[in-house]
Amino acid sequence: MNNFLRRYYILVGACLGIGLVAGLGLTFVTDAGAVQIKTVQTGTATFDLDDTVAIVTLGTAVTDQAKTMVLLYPRNANSTGNGNRDQNYLFTATFESNSTILLERAGANGTAGAWARLTWYVVEFTDGINVQRGISSFTDTSPVTKTITLAQSFVPTKTFTLLYGRSALTSRSSGEQFQGTCRVIDDATDNKIEINRGVVATGTKSITYSYQVVEFQKDATVKSGEVTIAAGSATASDPLSSEGFSAISNLNRTFLITQFRGDATGLVGVDGRILVRGVIGTTDQLNFARGQASASTETVTVRWHVVELTDLVSLAQTNLNSPSPVPVSFGTGAVTSVPQSSAITFASNSGVNIEATRSIPFFSRSVTGTADDEWDDGNVAGELTGTGITFKRYSATVATEPQTVASFTPQGTTTADWTAVEFCPLTITSPNGG
Repeated sequence: MNNFLRRYYILVGACLGIGLVAGLGLTFVTDAGAVQIKTVQTGTATFDLDDTVAIVTLGTAVTDQAKTMVLLYPRNANSTGNGNRDQNYLFTATFESNSTILLERAGANGTAGAWARLTWYVVEFTDGINVQRGISSFTDTSPVTKTITLAQSFVPTKTFTLLYGRSALTSRSSGEQFQGTCRVIDDATDNKIEINRGVVATGTKSITYSYQVVEFQKDATVKSGEVTIAAGSATASDPLSSEGFSAISNLNRTFLITQFRGDATGLVGVDGRILVRGVIGTTDQLNFARGQASASTETVTVRWHVVELTDLVSLAQTNLNSPSPVPVSFGTGAVTSVPQSSAITFASNSGVNIEATRSIPFFSRSVTGTADDEWDDGNVAGELTGTGITFKRYSATVATEPQTVASFTPQGTTTADWTAVEFCPLTITSPNGG
């Protein structure tokens, strides 16, 4: 469906709504940013060598936190030695009030710290969504998994999770110990989630996870599953049919959320063997890749959520249906200015032409290399502009960007698969369900 037809449907719906309001008691939301969305707010917070917290005041206070989700995308200064401690790259977000969010970094300590930027999105919906958020901690001796009972039930086929973790890891060789996956336990009650940290080992430290359980109550279906990238391999595919699901009906209205966890201490923090990116390959197959194949016992497990929007107007533009159908990639060439940037302008391709001003990004990334200090190379952030999305790698080590720096060579090539999702800008909200 091209942009003209989409706008035509929206305008026709609005006109019909004007004529039907008196007789049917319908209320149309014409200022919503997307299907059920009220506002999308975004910004980038700066952390210097010593900063572990940043408090962000929102331009518009959210009305209902139970209808709001938060997305985080960090990037870090190019660092060596202690500056590459894992704690410098781990962030969570918490609402302090409806108008402020607290962004927390796991640790920083002067010369053992690192500058970082954290791009955040606060997305509030008006209707048809239910979000429960919470915090759960694992001690250094806790089991690998934890079951959490929620205050209410969620429909698994309409629910996905978002998970962020922070741990004061002062080493660089424990990257597999602070990743995690989160699933809704599909049972008679549907009111529990399981967080899986993957592995516990000597030297493991406590970790705090911030989770969000997000249920789209209408206009969407969610398929969820797991697949393991085998030892000695860098890739894995998971056909939806093998998980008992039907094929995706419309790729242009579907996005993928990728979580992962290391399964073996033999990964020893080698970031290229741990970071995983995911992409929808066909209507029946998901493809996942890490930047470096592992040794004989080093597996990584991927938990995925495929979210397909079922209204007539929402769209998802990905690196597969963009004008240049390739992932975003940052190589190992010499760098003299940070951040490194790659700007993508949304443009019509196969009828897909989203409005960047009312969209939100989802993406995952991998990095090549065999070292344990490549989080600085592997982290990228996506910042939406008025016409597209700009991906950035590395943070400046000063308050104002960009920064001219002494030439350095990245240790690995970072690749990101991305989707930007525009929800329907018009929906009937009264009576509920349209």
